[in-house]
Amino acid sequence: MKRPSIDVLEREDPVRHGVNAFVRRAAEGVAAGARVLDAGAGECIYRPLFEKQRYVAVDRGGGDREWNYGRLDAVADLERVPLCDGTFDYVLCTETLEHVRRPARVLAELRRVLRPGGTLALSVPFLHPVHQAPHDYLRFTPFALRALLEEAGLSVTGIEASGGYFLFLYWQLQAFPSHLPLGVRACPLTWLSWPARAFIRGAAALLRGFAWALRGKSAAETRPLSYFTLAVRK
Repeated sequence: MKRPSIDVLEREDPVRHGVNAFVRRAAEGVAAGARVLDAGAGECIYRPLFEKQRYVAVDRGGGDREWNYGRLDAVADLERVPLCDGTFDYVLCTETLEHVRRPARVLAELRRVLRPGGTLALSVPFLHPVHQAPHDYLRFTPFALRALLEEAGLSVTGIEASGGYFLFLYWQLQAFPSHLPLGVRACPLTWLSWPARAFIRGAAALLRGFAWALRGKSAAETRPLSYFTLAVRK
């Protein structure tokens, strides 16, 4: 899996760009001095967005062997967060819920560490390949998210989709060349296939250009890449 970054262009990675934009919007609404928990923080790429707050990063620390988990404040399973009840004003949980076997337990634990009236900002992928195998267990519809959050004792204030048919098409076509059979064997038919492959690559690049130009012409719900949710502890 490509290492996540807070500075990524939409053309490079529409999914990560969408998540980053969601977190930036969320961070703007968090008061200075507020206590913020980043649950499933990974490499803590969002720490710079919360320099005016008291930021705490927790992760199990085993999702990707190539990542650096050295900036975490605590290494822990999100089913058993080693922090007191009502400690945080804000909990951030991005691209993490799909990696836990019991999401209901995790959400109940995140609610526990939130103060009454505190906010949970949650993002989950939807139309996304399996990643960090074998620890990729689930995909969530907005209906499942709402049901899980309400059962955990959280009041949903908004669920937003990111993506759309043309942005999804653009993203899929980014990987198209890597799926073409490019091996060359001692066979005339294989040699003759190179012009066809070049044509297909060019056609894919042209289609990507059209998809990019039309990315704002379809509703995100038609092909959601991610869902972003805000919920408040009751």
